[in-house]
Amino acid sequence: MAEPIDRTHLERLAARFGAEFLVELIDLFVAQGKERLDAAEQGIATGDADAIVAAAHSLKSSAGNLGAAALGQRAAEIERRGRNGAAADVLAPMVGSLRDAFTKACAALEVMRADIARRIA
Repeated sequence: MAEPIDRTHLERLAARFGAEFLVELIDLFVAQGKERLDAAEQGIATGDADAIVAAAHSLKSSAGNLGAAALGQRAAEIERRGRNGAAADVLAPMVGSLRDAFTKACAALEVMRADIARRIA
């Protein structure tokens, strides 16, 4: 089973931009990711496939920036299917899987964040 995040990618980001920047980036990802998932779930509730696609697109980009490949792949699949005409009720189960991948990525990022925070303390 693939890891939810690529630690090597995160270490490179920390080396290039600084540990403080990476901590801020992780915090932003978690906060905005929750908002995007909430927007996707609102899209499910209202039958708005475009809202689901927009949320998935944003998560895909953010996941790529932090090396969360599995999350990015799930988001990309939702985006692709939605752009190809899938209705909100078809995308709904995929959003549940996306939330699971996001939760796993956040847990792994929190471990990484704690490691970084200890180093810069």
